[in-house]
Amino acid sequence: MSIVDYSVLKSGDSGQDPPFKSDESGLHGDAEFPIAVYHADVTDNFVSWHWHEELEFGFAVEGSVLMECGKNKHILNKGDIYFINSNTLHAMFKAGTGQKSVFRSVVLHGSIVGGEEFLTE
Repeated sequence: MSIVDYSVLKSGDSGQDPPFKSDESGLHGDAEFPIAVYHADVTDNFVSWHWHEELEFGFAVEGSVLMECGKNKHILNKGDIYFINSNTLHAMFKAGTGQKSVFRSVVLHGSIVGGEEFLTE
């Protein structure tokens, strides 16, 4: 498993479609091991609104990151961790000015933690 540099939009790229669908229905990882690790620098970029079937958790690596889930907003400071449940609309942005905003995330299918029962729900 490798760490993937997350697809992000440049702040100045207004009017362009995001590089991924809002519904990230693709496979994170592979069928035998449905887990992926991502690294995202949102200092001059952002991770657009999206959702996916998989669970997501991660942490702020550097600076502060604004995480929005539905109508809720949370500022993650370096070392703070987060969890996003399956099928929850969310986005990540820079929080504040004059500092980097970097986070790392792990996206995994619920069967990793819930077993095969999760696949039949």
